[in-house]
Amino acid sequence: MNKLLVGLLIAGSITLVGGGAIMLTTLPSFKEKSSMDFVTNEHIIEESFENINIDVETAKVNIKQAEDGVNKVVCIEKEDCKHTVNVQDNSLCIAIKDEREWHQKLFAFEIGQTEVNIYLNSVSYSNLDIKMDTGGLTVDSGFTFSKIDAQNDTGSIVINSNVTGEVKCVCATGSIKLENMTANSVDLQNDTGFITLEKVNIAEGITCENDTGPIKLTDVNCKTLNVSNDTGTIKLTNTIVEQNIIAKNSTGGIKLEKVDASSLNLSCSTGSITGTILTPKIFSCTSSTGKVTVPTSTTGGPCVATTSTGTINLSIAA
Repeated sequence: MNKLLVGLLIAGSITLVGGGAIMLTTLPSFKEKSSMDFVTNEHIIEESFENINIDVETAKVNIKQAEDGVNKVVCIEKEDCKHTVNVQDNSLCIAIKDEREWHQKLFAFEIGQTEVNIYLNSVSYSNLDIKMDTGGLTVDSGFTFSKIDAQNDTGSIVINSNVTGEVKCVCATGSIKLENMTANSVDLQNDTGFITLEKVNIAEGITCENDTGPIKLTDVNCKTLNVSNDTGTIKLTNTIVEQNIIAKNSTGGIKLEKVDASSLNLSCSTGSITGTILTPKIFSCTSSTGKVTVPTSTTGGPCVATTSTGTINLSIAA
């Protein structure tokens, strides 16, 4: 072998071993700096505000009523990764202030959960805007917002408050749940996870889009309903829609239990369409490879159901 090449290989090996030794020597200090204990910091809010703007990275955000009547934000956070809390332009603004060095982020071994707990003494607010990378959002009941816009990459979104305008939730991996609330309109988008609505009254339309995971609506009332899924079950229970229901599924079934609307348009690529409808419909249903069982009726609005692979079994609830 060429002597020059041998020399280069030896020099490279020495450099690699030496670098590894330095890294192993300094790694404990990296761990020590990046594993600091969590601290609790309380921020009393004396200024008035109508909007709430939250931009955090990794935190569990809870919006609660202030039992003591004091507006405050209580953060459970790391000493070198705190949150800023202030009021600007009529908005309560909460944001992450990460002062860690690159190596502290690289060797971050966290035990515990960062939390941002927001206690509010009023019941009515304008806009709630929140963006987070990894964490969760829970909005307690008892509040009324003009609009809610929540975006989360990984985690859950749970909303129990009333909204006079639109609720829009976008989640990449996690779950979205609306429960015991009212709103003017709802737009929910999820890539992987659950979409759940329970005991929800919406004045206008509901739109739910999911790539992978179930969509479940129970005790829901609205004017229009548009539900689409790629992989997972769509289940509607005690869901009353004033105008039309559109439900589309690629891989998975559509299940109805005591559902009604002026018209229904149900379609699956691979899956069955089954269940009960509250009032008579004029059925137009086809399946490429499965059995179709539907009532024969000449009154009511249209119910169109199609599937490529699966059965169709629909009936009028007694």
